[in-house]
Amino acid sequence: MIERAEKLLARRFDRESVPVFYRRGDRVFPLRAEPGKTLFRADDESGMVIRHESRDFIVRADDLNLGGPPEIGDEVIYLGKIFRVFAPNNEPCWRYRGRYDLQFLRIHTAATGRKDPGGW
Repeated sequence: MIERAEKLLARRFDRESVPVFYRRGDRVFPLRAEPGKTLFRADDESGMVIRHESRDFIVRADDLNLGGPPEIGDEVIYLGKIFRVFAPNNEPCWRYRGRYDLQFLRIHTAATGRKDPGGW
């Protein structure tokens, strides 16, 4: 059943993905992504629960021509806004979207509040 759902999500990606740009250092390239979000929770030293919502971008792993996985500090440019790849609490900054289908990555980012001057 999970495998069938993952195949459905893969077909949906073609219809619902949007254009974004991925930047690592001086390299910038276009790709398609499906926006999403993840809620992270952690306890601080005083026992309070800290919540952080990440803006995620789901991309095809094969479209990410980086020679490796996403890294903290990379950037996604979406609708002219810059989102920096990150993850709180020493979590990984990306994970596979599915349990069985490893063709999509969910990249966690945070809005920087900056706009992209390059017009991407």
